[in-house]
Amino acid sequence: MAVFVGAMAIGATPNFARPVSGKVVSWMCEFRFRKVLKFCLPLIKDRLKNMARSKYEAEFCWTPPVRSNAYKNSEEGNELAYHVG
Repeated sequence: MAVFVGAMAIGATPNFARPVSGKVVSWMCEFRFRKVLKFCLPLIKDRLKNMARSKYEAEFCWTPPVRSNAYKNSEEGNELAYHVG
């Protein structure tokens, strides 16, 4: 989303100021990327480690989570159904 908003901001600035607004937008995108990377990288590493371990160790039982496209109905409303296996 920061990329699209940044592109709109760059497009809305005058031609002589676009290099400055482009640099600010690139800093914003880099900041968002680092923030997401800090959150997601441990999850990705853990999943890759578990996938490799389950492949080479027979006694290690791990199944990756699978996202279902189906919705389950509940009293609170529709929620995405996540299940393993």
